[in-house]
Amino acid sequence: MTDLASRAAIIGAAASLAGKGAHLGEVMDQAARIASMTCDRSAVAQVVDAITNPDSKVLVGHVIGVRKDPKSTRGVILLWTGTTRTYKYKIDGAEYTAPEGVEVVRTDRTDDNSGYGKRLALRLRDLIGHKVTVWVAMEEVVGSADNNKTRVVKHVLDLGLSEENRLRLAWQRCRRRPEPPHRPGARRDPRPDPSPCQQRIPRERRASRA
Repeated sequence: MTDLASRAAIIGAAASLAGKGAHLGEVMDQAARIASMTCDRSAVAQVVDAITNPDSKVLVGHVIGVRKDPKSTRGVILLWTGTTRTYKYKIDGAEYTAPEGVEVVRTDRTDDNSGYGKRLALRLRDLIGHKVTVWVAMEEVVGSADNNKTRVVKHVLDLGLSEENRLRLAWQRCRRRPEPPHRPGARRDPRPDPSPCQQRIPRERRASRA
């Protein structure tokens, strides 16, 4: 049975979400949604418990790669933290060794009903090259005979693009000059256009160098 303080908090949040002048049924619907999230078996409560668990880990590093394991449908995240440990991981049954200084974590299954695993995998894919903080929980692998555990990402915080990666990406964008659209019947100039990153020498200075 819910205590009075918790009940009042749920009703207040439900009334706020329903909006001013909302029908009582709408308030009740919002209250039921909030109450269902507080149950121990709800996916939302499980994420909160995993993050706040004293045994969970917080890692800070750079995302250098995201791959999908077809067998488990989980996202496999390669995170450079400078660790001295050697990490091995499997993708579709094949075993790989992570590069030096790289830790390996996984997302939840990307085919679950909540969609949270897929959401995190896509977010981490977009954060390749970024420095991040990730909250990791140890979870048992379902169906494992040896009660194996895996490190599962529960939350990620973007700390921004490092200055080194920012300059590298800016240089790549600068060199990637888009090709102008080709008009039917027009002849293409066989001479390649100079890169916009290259400094052009004025004509008078060019002549003086000869």
